[in-house]
Amino acid sequence: MSDDRYKHLYTIILDVIEPKLSEAGLDRAAVKGDTDLTDILDSFGILETIIEIEERAGVSADLAKMDFVTAMTVGGLAKEIIRINPIMS
Repeated sequence: MSDDRYKHLYTIILDVIEPKLSEAGLDRAAVKGDTDLTDILDSFGILETIIEIEERAGVSADLAKMDFVTAMTVGGLAKEIIRINPIMS
């Protein structure tokens, strides 16, 4: 996996969830790769986030291919999107 692709997606994820961070009592600097998205977003918010990531990054996040156990952290979501979009690797 390309470090640059991971960093790019990670930044996009942070940009997308940033408005919800204060509601969760977090700031952007406190978010790490293992930060649990379910502590920040409800299930609908997770889907909205994935859709926004697709639009911003120009990728497909095929939900049928996604491992949601892995994808429930900020870093895991970035890794899953890269995994299901091999052209990004």
